[in-house]
Amino acid sequence: MEESDIIDQYLRGELDAPQSEHFLSRLNADPVLQKQVALRKLVLAGISEAYTEDLKTKLVAFDRSMESKKRFQFSWRMAAVFVLLMVGGFVLRLSTQKTDPLNFVLNEPGLPNTMGISKSVTFNNAMSAFKQGDFVTAGREFDKLLMSNSQNDTLLYFSGFCDFRNAEESIAIQKWSGITAPSVFYAKAQYQTSIAYWMQGDKEKAKELLLNVVTIDNGSLQDSAKRALHALE
Repeated sequence: MEESDIIDQYLRGELDAPQSEHFLSRLNADPVLQKQVALRKLVLAGISEAYTEDLKTKLVAFDRSMESKKRFQFSWRMAAVFVLLMVGGFVLRLSTQKTDPLNFVLNEPGLPNTMGISKSVTFNNAMSAFKQGDFVTAGREFDKLLMSNSQNDTLLYFSGFCDFRNAEESIAIQKWSGITAPSVFYAKAQYQTSIAYWMQGDKEKAKELLLNVVTIDNGSLQDSAKRALHALE
């Protein structure tokens, strides 16, 4: 078994009692082994799992290439520099990644009742499909109802949500823009419309709508709007 595998088993607590006692005895007496363990800890603590496996392979190659303790000490320095560079690059990559607007989309569970729409098989089918995440079917059923009730805020909101989930941001924006105060869906429609504009790259319009949400809502939606505004800055 490779030395690096034994070290990994030790750090994960997978050695049995005799193996652990033997390894600890070696560790206390061997400065070189102590450095190897310290390096493994640095790798596991500072780099994601994908990077860890790649570095592990490279560090095993370092171990195998050692011809003397002096050679190892040189390799140790090179490996430590390599690890630090990789950690720095990983952190930099995370810091420069763009925020995904989809992370700020509201979790919309649907309605337990018809909210003023006459109960019908079409509406119930649409809401059932919506709750199951079938936004294609739900959107089609909501649109059927909109043909005869085009100003209904409930239909506009949920139909627009389906369009948004089906990557039809412009259509969603058009429907949500038809929802006005004092509709119970007004604040949410303003918020969702801001995310749709953000998806399209219009950050200024998104900010304008989010600021409006902060003004008109004093609950959890206001908090969501503030977080989205912070991400847009």
